[in-house]
Amino acid sequence: MGDILDQNEVDALLAAVEGGEIELPVGEAAAPTARAPRLGRAPSAYDFKRPEPLSKDHMRALEVVHEVFARNLGAVLSGRLRSIVEVRMQTVEQLTYSEFILSLPNPTCFCIVAAEPLVGSLILELSPNIVFPLMELLLGASQPSPTPPDRALTDLEVPIVRDIVARALEEMEKLWTPIQALKFSLIGMEANPQLVQLQAANEPVALITFQVSASDHHGRLNICIPFVTMEPLVSRLAAHVGFGKEEREIEPTQRKAVEVALGRVTVEVRSVLVESTIRIRELMDLAVGDVLATDRPSDAPSTLLVGDRPKFLVRPGIVRGHRAVQVLGPCGPNDPTN
Repeated sequence: MGDILDQNEVDALLAAVEGGEIELPVGEAAAPTARAPRLGRAPSAYDFKRPEPLSKDHMRALEVVHEVFARNLGAVLSGRLRSIVEVRMQTVEQLTYSEFILSLPNPTCFCIVAAEPLVGSLILELSPNIVFPLMELLLGASQPSPTPPDRALTDLEVPIVRDIVARALEEMEKLWTPIQALKFSLIGMEANPQLVQLQAANEPVALITFQVSASDHHGRLNICIPFVTMEPLVSRLAAHVGFGKEEREIEPTQRKAVEVALGRVTVEVRSVLVESTIRIRELMDLAVGDVLATDRPSDAPSTLLVGDRPKFLVRPGIVRGHRAVQVLGPCGPNDPTN
């Protein structure tokens, strides 16, 4: 093995080559030029002030996951507030923590959320344009005030908003459970976001923005996830979503859980002997002992309905003093439903 040149010797050698004191063979001089095209990639600009640790595939995975979150949260809030609430995901982007903070209004509803067992905190921010209408609907108002107040929440309003945030955190837990079980908890609320310094100013974060609409009012919901908090989940997130694959194999434990849950569901089952139509005049003249003639033969099977759908052909009878039906078979496509 040859001697290793120190930095001074390397500099002297390069100076001698540039000054023409040392001539390189043609093959060796041309070698770097011949190898350059085989690299296949041109240099790309990188802004160290705005690092982007998440790839486009990871951003797409976050988008797919939070589209489900938006639909579920809209349904939950609609049921809780007894009014139509629409939640629609708008953007998923990477930026620095300082850029996110500077984009928020003051005052706003700035919620600090812990996500155990992850390190650090998440941020859930609700715009005043929508948080006050949601609060009024939760208190029973049929129509919120046309212009939401431009002020911070009072001590009496904070517990009400906490209930709305708790619903969102419950849906977030369900969202992340297939990826990793997380426990979200609200640890603080602030009106002025610039007073909260959870991360370094140039720390990269993932920002998911939603549009919330309720009773002609529109506002923004932001979920900010610092990269240092989300880093342990990046590989699992990509594997779970499959980068856009709609179908994935259901695990046996999940299938068993669904079967057990469905086994406890109760459904209405009823047997229809016959259905017919008569005139109002005939209905008013009915008396005890009258006979109604129908087009159905007396020995024709009846129909057993599960819910409102015909499922089986049955024969009515009596078992141990109770009315009962004997299942003859499933209903065919041409079988009568009455």
